[in-house]
Amino acid sequence: MFVANRTQLGTSPAKEILLDFVEAGIASAHPLRLLPRMVNYHDDTLSIGRQEYPLHGKRIFVIGGGKAAAAMAVALEQILPPERMTAGVVVSNDARHTPTKIQVAIGDHPVPSERNVAGVQRMLDLKETYGIKSDDLIIAFLSGGGSSLLPYPVEGVTLDDKRKMVEVLIRSGATAHEVTVLKKKISRIKGGKLAHFFSPARIIAFVLSDVIGNDVDVIASGPFAEDTTTVDDAFGIIKRYGISYALPSSILKHLEVARGQDDDGEEQSDASRVEHILIGDHTMILDAIEEAARGLGISVTKQSHIEGEASALARTLCRDLRTQDMQRPALFLFGGESTVTLSKNHGAGGRNQEFIAACLLSLSEQPFAGSWAIASIATDGVDFIPTSMGGMIDDQSVARLKREGIDAASFLSRHDTHALLRKIEGNIEPSGPTGTNVCDVMMFLFL
Repeated sequence: MFVANRTQLGTSPAKEILLDFVEAGIASAHPLRLLPRMVNYHDDTLSIGRQEYPLHGKRIFVIGGGKAAAAMAVALEQILPPERMTAGVVVSNDARHTPTKIQVAIGDHPVPSERNVAGVQRMLDLKETYGIKSDDLIIAFLSGGGSSLLPYPVEGVTLDDKRKMVEVLIRSGATAHEVTVLKKKISRIKGGKLAHFFSPARIIAFVLSDVIGNDVDVIASGPFAEDTTTVDDAFGIIKRYGISYALPSSILKHLEVARGQDDDGEEQSDASRVEHILIGDHTMILDAIEEAARGLGISVTKQSHIEGEASALARTLCRDLRTQDMQRPALFLFGGESTVTLSKNHGAGGRNQEFIAACLLSLSEQPFAGSWAIASIATDGVDFIPTSMGGMIDDQSVARLKREGIDAASFLSRHDTHALLRKIEGNIEPSGPTGTNVCDVMMFLFL
């Protein structure tokens, strides 16, 4: 089970149903289920879909990073005999999935640490240790979280500088795509540079997407994909949010030097040697939940690409669903990823907790009729803090809020949403990393 406190949460039929949907949805997008559907091994040949890759005489190396990288490595070893691999290192924050041949360097997320850098270095050392060459095959795994788990700043920029830059960008309200542009410009492996490092070996990169649109140059900051952004794009983002004064001087200096060059000073990927293969994204979870709901006779309305500020998004959806003409039971299902623009002094929480807290406040003012429940989850099991994968409320949560005189607006204004949800027993506690990561899922169920 992915939810640790299911017994405490499942206090109504609507909540019980949503908890079932959480379990079914996450399981549907797990690498242990996805990779075997796509990849087979027989007669020393790797089959991926209808494409075959003869392996005779080839050495196989495994690299990569992300929240799902460890589970992807375990899945590969169940398909390709470990003795057929020469060596491998992936960086992940998931210690629950432990492959036998492929090494998992444990890193930290969302804030990268020096052990993340050490994990990347172990991965890069494979090239010199084994003399990787053109007739070798590299199998790479990429998933959400890979950008933070694979830090390797350019010379002159420290990991602290990089952390500060990301913090400034997030506080300013920059989008995930905009943050990625800046990350690429100060990295020695992002933006196609990791592919160049392992040149001239061929690379097959399996991708589990946490990005709307599945852009491989954005997922994990595109270590194997050509960087189509420019240094001028980076400066444009800095100007747009007025944050040059807050960024470390080392980063501004690096960008200024790179500005006078044709690119950012690093070689990029040779696309002819790299093949990206998408094994899953958030639509798989939405489809699995829809199938489970229809099996219970629940009508489903689904939207798979939803973005925006979490609290504003919550208010908009609550407003729209109040006036929605529906035949109950009905499920309104959304997939995507919201953002939270933090104030200077803020509490603890994540975007899914923020979304649920904003729904709670909105519905305390103008409630839905009848029996209902709402859940919003991070599919990787961590909604910014390890003790929460999101939140869940129902009509009884609103009643409790009023009965106990809890000031939801005050908690929300401080972005102290984890404390609010714990107060009303609406926090969804994970049993640990789920082994996957495919955006967030928001569900409104009306019985």
